[in-house]
Amino acid sequence: MLPVVVLLSVAWQGAAAQSGASRSYELALKYFEERDLSNAITELKTALVENPGLLAAHVLVARVYLFMGEPAAAADAITNARRMGADPEITWPLRTEALYGQRKFDELLALTRSLKLSVKPQATVHLFRGRAFMEKDNFAQAAVEFTAARDLTPRAEKPHVYLTMLALRSGDVFSAEARAIKGTRVTPESADVWAIMGDVLHTLGKLEEAVGAYDKALERNEYHYDARLSRAGVLLDLNRLGQARADVKQLREQLPLDPRPVYVESVLLAKARKSGEAREALQRAAALLGEMGESALQRSMQLVLLAGLANFELGELEQAQGHLARYVERYPLQPGPRKLLGTVMLRNGRATEAINTMEPALAKTPNDYKLLTLLGTAYMQNDRHDIATGYLEKALKLSGGAPGVRAQLALSRVGAGFEDQGLSELSALFDQQPAARKRVGLTLAALELKRGGFARAAEIASTMLEADKDDPSMRNILGAAQMGMKDFAAARASFEFALAKDNTFLPARVNLGKLEVAAGDLEAARAHFSSAVEMRLDSISSMVALAKLEQRNGRAGDGLRWLQKAQGTAPNSVKVALALVELHLGTGDVAEATRIAREVETREPENIDVLAALARTHQVAGRNDLALDVFKQMGRISGFDTAVLYRVASLQMAAKAPGDAMYSLDKALKSNAAHLPSRLLLTQLQVRNGKLEDASAAAKILLAEHPELAAAHRLAGDVLLMSGSAQAATARYRRALELEPESKHALRLYGATSVAGEHSQANEFLQTWVNAHPDDLVSARTLATGHLAAGRMAEARVLFERIIAKNPLDASALNYLAFILDRAKDPAAMGFAMRAVNAAPNDPLILDTVGWLLVRQGKAEEGLSRLRDAHSRAASNPEIRHHIAVALVALARPDEARRELRAALQSPVPFMGIGDARKLLAELEQ
Repeated sequence: MLPVVVLLSVAWQGAAAQSGASRSYELALKYFEERDLSNAITELKTALVENPGLLAAHVLVARVYLFMGEPAAAADAITNARRMGADPEITWPLRTEALYGQRKFDELLALTRSLKLSVKPQATVHLFRGRAFMEKDNFAQAAVEFTAARDLTPRAEKPHVYLTMLALRSGDVFSAEARAIKGTRVTPESADVWAIMGDVLHTLGKLEEAVGAYDKALERNEYHYDARLSRAGVLLDLNRLGQARADVKQLREQLPLDPRPVYVESVLLAKARKSGEAREALQRAAALLGEMGESALQRSMQLVLLAGLANFELGELEQAQGHLARYVERYPLQPGPRKLLGTVMLRNGRATEAINTMEPALAKTPNDYKLLTLLGTAYMQNDRHDIATGYLEKALKLSGGAPGVRAQLALSRVGAGFEDQGLSELSALFDQQPAARKRVGLTLAALELKRGGFARAAEIASTMLEADKDDPSMRNILGAAQMGMKDFAAARASFEFALAKDNTFLPARVNLGKLEVAAGDLEAARAHFSSAVEMRLDSISSMVALAKLEQRNGRAGDGLRWLQKAQGTAPNSVKVALALVELHLGTGDVAEATRIAREVETREPENIDVLAALARTHQVAGRNDLALDVFKQMGRISGFDTAVLYRVASLQMAAKAPGDAMYSLDKALKSNAAHLPSRLLLTQLQVRNGKLEDASAAAKILLAEHPELAAAHRLAGDVLLMSGSAQAATARYRRALELEPESKHALRLYGATSVAGEHSQANEFLQTWVNAHPDDLVSARTLATGHLAAGRMAEARVLFERIIAKNPLDASALNYLAFILDRAKDPAAMGFAMRAVNAAPNDPLILDTVGWLLVRQGKAEEGLSRLRDAHSRAASNPEIRHHIAVALVALARPDEARRELRAALQSPVPFMGIGDARKLLAELEQ
């Protein structure tokens, strides 16, 4: 096509060929042939300023823009050329390419359906039609178009290249090899043909032969970037790092803004054990991909795949899944990307989707032990341990006993309820096979962190750091374990060490921010989170951390903006959605929180965190029954995962479903009888359910095994208190408080002292504690409600005012203060009640307070509306029904009032104003 453009240029310009515009055009053509595209465009712009009618310049502008990957700009130039009368033989192939580049496949196919051009332009159109059909997964029609192009131009390279590519895309590797061989015979001087030959050989695992094919491609065209890039990848697979480094260096110089060589460089650095530099390269690649924008990614599925790979390795799994899913949707027959997408889905907790994604790949590669391992892991997560074991045992045999597969098989045993056996196998692998430690150690450390085995996780991390003391990932794991053990100074040192080795390692920076939050230094935390966002503009974890920090600081609007930005980056991110649920619950927008939770649950029906968030929205909305159903669903999904079952039991216990919690704990302890948190919670449940003999025996064993464990002393005190030995219980609670000076122990000591009849001493103790711990609002609230119950309104008011000063949005404290002020006939009561309802618009007790105040102020109709709302949220509360009856009487509706009063007085629950209710009913029945 170049000679045509040159001839067109000469014909157009005639005798003025040496004009300034002409010279600029010719220089631009030279730059274009040398692939100096920036200077080519500069010269073309100069030419068109001097002579806007220079048709050849418009045509060349289109070609340059197409080569630069800017098809929309090329389309504009083609339109100008067509308006000026350019030959359709020139414009149609360019126009077809521009439409293809803009992914306007239907328009391309419609416009070129009956197009009649001369041989070479027509062959070009057939090629782009074939590529469009291939992108639409119409492989049969694509083959027709590529064959037509080959028949028109049998010695041309492109038809052979695309027919080979089509066979590869279809998963028919052997046909691809035959077509590639034919291509090398027909057009042996074609760099593209040898490059696709290399791709086929690479796919077949013939790595040395693939390098030879790429060598031939580069001998024919040293600027064949794809061949050089692919050769670098194969050289890395062969561990020929020096040769790979030379290719990467040349690519980086030639393509400074292309993310592909930067990614390959990251792999090279990782193989050279330069983890910090490797991560920096990965982040540069991700940044370059981000700068290219969505439109550029849409034009190149290779870049989409690269974006998936880069985000996967950076730990940004939500983004990785989105990119990889798009790639697999476009190219469903490629097993490699399917396997990677399945891996990401597994890490995102989407086991069912992972199975559906990877099963088709197994049909293509039935003996791929890595794929079998992934499928086994997926079935394991779905609690199908029978299928999982079959896959993993086959994988173990095919892999020759690979430690990674053995580790997954051990994890399958853990999931099947044999936690001790599974952990024992993992520990044995870790201790006995030093070469396998990196793979097994990561798995084992993560499992220990998950189940609360922080000391063991720290031991594993420390052992692994002996082999590579500078590994930031391991330092981060060590820091997480130390943070779990509440050794915050050591955790800080670990995170800072990781950052000293790799300042861009975001997990450690985010963890350091969380550590600052725990220490109360919110500004330092903000600095870390902000720095993380600056380093990775699309880092979801950093934006979520910043949002939570802003919410904690009372700036919910700023928090929402961060989450919306994160959602724009990763629309399907579960992490962002859950943060949005919490934010909306925190601001009282329960309806929006529920909507988001339900929306995510439809996509993630087996995600424990999603289900927990959905249950929480039900609880806040006053639908504990729905929450309990969700908790049962969580228990079924969790299989025999001890940590998850413990979490479910804790939620069930908080929701006042002790039977459900007992069942979950029993299941957890069958998996791991030594799991201390489950043992403690089970003993606590036994106390609450009155099974004091069982609880006493369990508490004695716990004390014998853990004499310095505050929780064991607390439980022993609970047993004594429930047995009627309040005085003895105070000694246990006092010891628990000495071991662990926390409010939960202080409150128990206060309660036991009160039960023992020493009310003055109890009040004095708790007042001293509250004065010494001004941030302990739980203890302050307990003391305040104690004063309230005893009729000490002035003392209660002081404490509730202190609580509100610390937390102006504390709806419960505002409601109590409104009650106290109302009793004192203070008109400020309504103001505090309205503040309470604004803070918690769906709390039935607060709605009752506002409604009752309105009724007593003579606004019965308005008050009744609030009271009806309260009753709808707490139908069993008899006090609300009494208040409704009073409002109905005021509205001259005595029959309805009588029904409400009878229902209230039939309740077994005593309530404030019960005497007034009886008196009113008697009056109405006269």
